Amino acid sequence: MTASANTELPSDSELVVPQELTLSTPWLKAVVVYMGAKCEKEMNVEVTDYAKCLDDCRGGEMLIPYCRRLQYPLDICVEEKMGIKRPMVGYFSKLHRYRPYYNTFTEND
Repeated sequence: MTASANTELPSDSELVVPQELTLSTPWLKAVVVYMGAKCEKEMNVEVTDYAKCLDDCRGGEMLIPYCRRLQYPLDICVEEKMGIKRPMVGYFSKLHRYRPYYNTFTEND
């Protein structure tokens, strides 16, 4: 997602949290397995339904868009409220070439 001049950002008061997490990345990576195990029961139905849909979908084509029943209402809401369209599947794995707004190099460089 890119931010433009029209993108509304939260105020500083909205970003204040009562207590910040003071763990570094190695600590978080070490406990993520336990965090996932703790959430497994709550997420089991969604993950199982999604995996089953991918497995059974359209004769084994495993096309993700056909299995995202809950994704479409979210996409519509984000597009209506924020003006952001969901990119096509594979968009972020493609090579993108951008033309800069200004030339950062001079002839002497």
